[in-house]
Amino acid sequence: MDRVIFHCDLNCFYASVELLSHPELREVPVAVAGDPASRHGIILAKNEPAKQCGVKTAETIWQAKKKCPNLVLLPAHHKLYREYSNKVNAIYDEYTDLAESFGIDESWLDVTNTLHLFGGDAKALANAIRQRVKRELGVKPSLGVSNLSFGLPQRENITSAFFRMALQRGLDAAIMNPNSEAMMRVCRSYCALSGWDENCMAYIAAYGQEQPQAAAPAKAEYTLREAIEKGLKDAARQAAESALQSRAGLAIINEEIVPALDAVGERFEKKTLFLPQLLMSAEAAKAAFEVIKAHLQGQGDTQRSHLTIVIATVKGDVHDIGKNIVKVLLENYGFHVVDLGKDVAPETVLEAVRRENAQLVGLSALMTTTVVYMKETIQLLREQAPGVKVMVGGAVLTQEYADNIGADFYGKDAMASVRYATELAERFS
Repeated sequence: MDRVIFHCDLNCFYASVELLSHPELREVPVAVAGDPASRHGIILAKNEPAKQCGVKTAETIWQAKKKCPNLVLLPAHHKLYREYSNKVNAIYDEYTDLAESFGIDESWLDVTNTLHLFGGDAKALANAIRQRVKRELGVKPSLGVSNLSFGLPQRENITSAFFRMALQRGLDAAIMNPNSEAMMRVCRSYCALSGWDENCMAYIAAYGQEQPQAAAPAKAEYTLREAIEKGLKDAARQAAESALQSRAGLAIINEEIVPALDAVGERFEKKTLFLPQLLMSAEAAKAAFEVIKAHLQGQGDTQRSHLTIVIATVKGDVHDIGKNIVKVLLENYGFHVVDLGKDVAPETVLEAVRRENAQLVGLSALMTTTVVYMKETIQLLREQAPGVKVMVGGAVLTQEYADNIGADFYGKDAMASVRYATELAERFS
């Protein structure tokens, strides 16, 4: 039987709770932050107007003020946030006994065995829970629509239609892909028709000069490099098999796979290619590499970097998507990667470094409440394994914060981490 699981996320949670006590500030830029008198005070959360000004979580207060001079700063009340989190989870518990929270503002609800008690309609139940949380607690939940149409052809048709329906029913915030043209057409059109887009200026800016584009003809066969750059997994596997009939495996890796990944990485860094495409290219490269690796192992001939890398999502943090992306890319570049998973204690990282004789550690954190464990991990490594290098990454991090906690490198994205590892490998070789 298919399981029915809800992902519940309280959007801008800290700021939303604070604004319940300060309704007069709802339309002005507001951020929850540390002590403004401290040079190291950082932004913990922000509301939508502050986000539109470019204010980012985990950046310093002075950086945020530079972008948004009229930013209103409110002190954090962690006890109050925990109280609201407990109230929200108490509501969730009324719908299932299989509710598990991840952090203070995020939960997973398995309603497989209780859905029939509430009418049997999963979407209707999700909407009822969302409305109840908003009505009873005043906290605005967000709704993710990206996986609604998983397994269906032309998924954007379904997700964009559902997005339109959700907007009509009072959707407050959506977790969606802003690079999806179908989704953005719905968003811009709805804002123009509802009056949110004053004088339709955003709509005109987006489509005023647009010209129809003819679809590119489908290609029957791709080279390995083309297949990887286009993210075509099956085509990459077939191209690798064909290439092995006339070329050496190592030559294919060095002349096709690595240059293709370099090209994709460069486009990603220039923002002409985006995360879904990067992942597709990484999976295509992995499929091709597996074919070649099996061939090389049969000949007793393999090539791998001498650099060993231990990666982990730090203690208290259960988000590992970014870490997994970095892992796939590093492995495609031939690095030996030891993945410790998520919610990893500093002592476990140190133990793995010693056991594997690793030269590089990669640490990930996506929550402002868990970056403190990143600092603890780095301090422990500096004391007990001073020779190891540490690179850090995650949505809440900045270069300045990485410097403050003693990291050797800050990876603003997955490809930046690969570049750093490659430089280290050359240095150690």
